[in-house]
Amino acid sequence: MAEINTFCTELDGEQTLLAELQNSVNLYQVQFARLVSIQDDIGLDKNSGYQGYFRSDTHALEDEFRCRNQTALQLQPLQMRRS
Repeated sequence: MAEINTFCTELDGEQTLLAELQNSVNLYQVQFARLVSIQDDIGLDKNSGYQGYFRSDTHALEDEFRCRNQTALQLQPLQMRRS
């Protein structure tokens, strides 16, 4: 009977560890999904997400400055985009 009690006690300890591990894995999955969502918002490449919006808007500014023959201003959006 003592052996059964010892086994049950050890099993309870392992169950607790497994539950803690499962909680940690679940938390990791939630945080990783959040990270993926944020990175997707930022942009997965230079043409998507906020990076893409910023890039296309700076190109539009450069074109506008070029049309108005404002060469000094034309370089500023390019420098901002590259920093």
